Amino acid sequence: PSYIYGAMEYFIKPTTLCGVQPCVVTPIVTPQQFWPLSGWQDMTISESISQGLGIVDSTLRSELASGSDSIVAFGDSQSSTILTFEKARLAGLLDAEKQRLIFVLVANPNRPNGGLLERIAPFTIPVLDLAGSGATPTDTGIKTIDIACQYDGIADFPRYPLNIFAMLNLIAGAAIHSSYISGPVEYTEQELDDASATPGNQQVYGDTVYITIPAK
Repeated sequence: PSYIYGAMEYFIKPTTLCGVQPCVVTPIVTPQQFWPLSGWQDMTISESISQGLGIVDSTLRSELASGSDSIVAFGDSQSSTILTFEKARLAGLLDAEKQRLIFVLVANPNRPNGGLLERIAPFTIPVLDLAGSGATPTDTGIKTIDIACQYDGIADFPRYPLNIFAMLNLIAGAAIHSSYISGPVEYTEQELDDASATPGNQQVYGDTVYITIPAK
């Protein structure tokens, strides 16, 4: 319940129609594993993403086929990577189907300018089975809101990692990536709403609105 509350109040309501009309919340459970960091018996991150993608794809296609309402898909960290692949998969939908979809991504490892999995593309770290899968597409016609906190080491990784000041900022903000749902970088809900709505913190490219929350 606390996770759903944080996702809705901090990110979904301020950026979608859920802020002005009731929305039915349907949690989708995916593995969210990352061997060995999450456990020695767990799947590798690539295996976890692959299994999660199957679950999310099946769920969204079922929702699209069963009604006409708008659908908001929310992803956080690994789930944002899952939605990155799903967005590419759904690029062939009819325009009317695409118009029903909104993706809200936070802490996105595939953020085009800053995502770690974009920064290291096209390489793979074999021991971790961590693939540089590139950037979330921006040309599918599926509206996307991509939100990241400044100095998040996974979603806002420095362009120049040899810059000592950039890396010091990264180290100082090491806890940011896991803080989004509990209250990103110590923002209140109102402060976060204000920061998200500030034009200087937004950038639009293709079908995506990028929002960067400044570090306090």
